[in-house]
Amino acid sequence: MTRAWVAAVLVGLAVASVALVILLPYGGQQSPALSYDTPYYVWRTHAVATDGLDILSEIPTGAVPDRPGFPVLGAVLGAIGDPDALTFSVVIRAVAAIAIGLAAGSAALETLKEPPWAFAAFVAGLGTSAAVVGTAIGSLDQLLVETLLMATTVTVPLVIAGRRGWIAMVLLLAAAATTHWLFTGLFLLLLAGLVAVLLGSSLAKRRASAEHDGARSGRLFLVLGLASAATIAALVLLPALPTHLPPATGEKGNLLRLGAYKLPLMLP
Repeated sequence: MTRAWVAAVLVGLAVASVALVILLPYGGQQSPALSYDTPYYVWRTHAVATDGLDILSEIPTGAVPDRPGFPVLGAVLGAIGDPDALTFSVVIRAVAAIAIGLAAGSAALETLKEPPWAFAAFVAGLGTSAAVVGTAIGSLDQLLVETLLMATTVTVPLVIAGRRGWIAMVLLLAAAATTHWLFTGLFLLLLAGLVAVLLGSSLAKRRASAEHDGARSGRLFLVLGLASAATIAALVLLPALPTHLPPATGEKGNLLRLGAYKLPLMLP
């Protein structure tokens, strides 16, 4: 068996392990225990599928019209493949966790130049980490935006290097902004910090020698400009603009929901 086949088998096992950990509390039960806010996500998804996106801004409370990404995705998939909103709210947990792990593995191989076998380690390590599993228990808006931002992270080095990827970066950030604008804004701040560090390094090298890659510096500004423009455009198109920070009142609920999971499985 060649190294490529070994790496592929390891990735398959890693993906299966992530799906097992995430879906374990829901399998083999006629009435699986659901996190306390699962009905909230089901309700929003069903409302958008039935009455359209504008319904989120018409409902007086609880619909969160400034974060429509999750119910829109559920409604679109429901129209294509006919899964019900409850099934979507469960399956998306495993799909998102696997996607986060795959994005981390891709970044490790492309940017960090890790060996091929390490891809599976990143998939399993991040996909079954306490952070991802804890988020998958019920914070589905956050889980989905983490998936989009991890995928964006893979495209940023490609754009900086002058390779293809800027269209994917723009679309991913626009989707992230509609899913959870707060986390997208924090990601943009991190991206701005990265640009500042890389520009500082580039200027230092320029002073030390006559060689200077002006194109690379221009691409750094291009990355930040495109990212900011995509986020702003997405926010303008929301059913309602954000008016306040999301409340941080879910800690107790998250702790109550952790009982469905086995701690050793959360900490690889």
